[in-house]
Amino acid sequence: DDADAADARVAAADVVGATACGGACLKRGLLRLVARDPSPDVRAACAFNLRPFGTDEAAGRALLGALGDKDVSTRDAAAQSFGGFVDAPFKRDLARSVAARLRAKPGTLAGGPADAADCRAYERVVRAAAARALGALQEDDLAVDALHDALRLDREPLVKRAACAALGCLRHPRSLKPLLAPLRDKKDATLAEAARAALEGLDYAKLPAI
Repeated sequence: DDADAADARVAAADVVGATACGGACLKRGLLRLVARDPSPDVRAACAFNLRPFGTDEAAGRALLGALGDKDVSTRDAAAQSFGGFVDAPFKRDLARSVAARLRAKPGTLAGGPADAADCRAYERVVRAAAARALGALQEDDLAVDALHDALRLDREPLVKRAACAALGCLRHPRSLKPLLAPLRDKKDATLAEAARAALEGLDYAKLPAI
């Protein structure tokens, strides 16, 4: 049964992630399944369970690819799993790649549907996932700049809300002024609320000493 087989692959991914062991062969299995498994539940489980492999560049690249998955649970799991890469020696390069996803111009993201309207919708959710990933990755300066650009330039409320949430995770006081514009948004109460929550969490201890 296909459902039972998918459940077994989810359970196997959970075991590998929970123990962060099993050798290179099992880790390669996660990397392969997160990109290719036909079941979105399996891809999401693999993305979630790559978090403990935060010093492995191949795992980081796999999560970057999973941000473009057509399944929302897989994108969300991938974005959250970037939180396991905060101490990675290649973190800045990874953050730069994620920021490029967030800043991608319309029609430039690979893997989207052929239909123009569907492609715009796909690109919107991928940019939002990239914003959430930057919040999890905690590469302050690079991420803050990219997220500020999203607030200023991106026309999609979904992306702006995700950028606000990510800036709330980063808590950098440089975000005070950029967050004021969405705070004053009269057309989207959820965007204003996201900006308010981010503003309330800013950490002014991060300001350089005078």
